[in-house]
Amino acid sequence: MDLRSAARGAATAQRMREQAKRRGVAPNGGKHWTVREDAIVRKFAPNDYPAAHKRLPHRSRRAIVARSFRLGTSRPRQPWLGSEVVLLKKLYPIATLPELRAGFPHCCLRRLQRKAHKLGLRRPRLWRKVGHPLIDALRARAVELNMSMTDVEAFAETKGHFRQPHRLHRRRAARDHVARAIEALGGRLLIDWGD
Repeated sequence: MDLRSAARGAATAQRMREQAKRRGVAPNGGKHWTVREDAIVRKFAPNDYPAAHKRLPHRSRRAIVARSFRLGTSRPRQPWLGSEVVLLKKLYPIATLPELRAGFPHCCLRRLQRKAHKLGLRRPRLWRKVGHPLIDALRARAVELNMSMTDVEAFAETKGHFRQPHRLHRRRAARDHVARAIEALGGRLLIDWGD
């Protein structure tokens, strides 16, 4: 590449920048940020991105976040400290969501969930009741044993019977599937005639 070509490229770039400044539109078609928009971003963006987006509907949320970082109103995300990771490992499986928010006031819930997922942490799954006492008891026992319904079905050698509660509403629970699952979880069926 010779110097004449480099100088011609630099002159073209300068002309394009001046033209974009005059038109108020960047080469990619996006509008330049105005002083009024910057003031809105400075006022709302660090704490309330939805309010900033409401006042700037022609800007995407991602653009508002990027502008906030460029203006210096948002601080970059801090890396996780060892003590925070230990606290997350301790609280995540057992704490309620308000307790998690109180334990990590500087983090949003989504960031906590992403970090917990990377660490392999899981919260216990709360199964909704299906109205069948045996199935509800089975699910409660599986939660106590920290098992998924897929695990229960693998032990009981049933296929999709307990994982899909909408199927249980429409048809009666197959007695042999329920009996096998109860035995797989270490239980036994008893009949109480109430005499």
